[in-house]
Amino acid sequence: MFMRTKNMFILLVVAFQLSSCWKDNCDQFGDTFISINIDKVEKDASGNLIIEFAMNTINDLPARYFEQVVLRNTLTDSRTGEAIEVTESVEATKTTIRLVVQSAFVPGPGEVLNYAPLLNFPDREDYVDCSHPGSSDDYLLYLDMNIQTIDGNEYELENFIWYEEVLKGAF
Repeated sequence: MFMRTKNMFILLVVAFQLSSCWKDNCDQFGDTFISINIDKVEKDASGNLIIEFAMNTINDLPARYFEQVVLRNTLTDSRTGEAIEVTESVEATKTTIRLVVQSAFVPGPGEVLNYAPLLNFPDREDYVDCSHPGSSDDYLLYLDMNIQTIDGNEYELENFIWYEEVLKGAF
């Protein structure tokens, strides 16, 4: 009788644990970005290059979500291994991304800059009704383009591509 009660208890514990598994439902909304298009490229008074993108995003995420964007530096000096700060600033709203390339990296006549900033958006859990086990997820937006000058004052972006990736937090 004791063995039967013990086995029943173990079975109940296992059933409870299986029924209470915490599933990830934050991806139910799909991709964050529907489309991203180049909107404007211009130099400011300091010689920095301002690049603006118009974008369509999923409706479920509020505007404050996009304001939390963080730039991840992807360039390093091959001689020193130190980070190279090409981008002076990044701002995002629900419909735009604004990047400012430091003047020292703005290409001159006949030059081309391959520019590939990586933007990190936060976990969705704090912004929409969803949950997932483990630590915070990161929603990464990869942008890649070639910047060249047309006449020293006007700039053109060529071969522009973008894609997003979700990095799941550790369990």
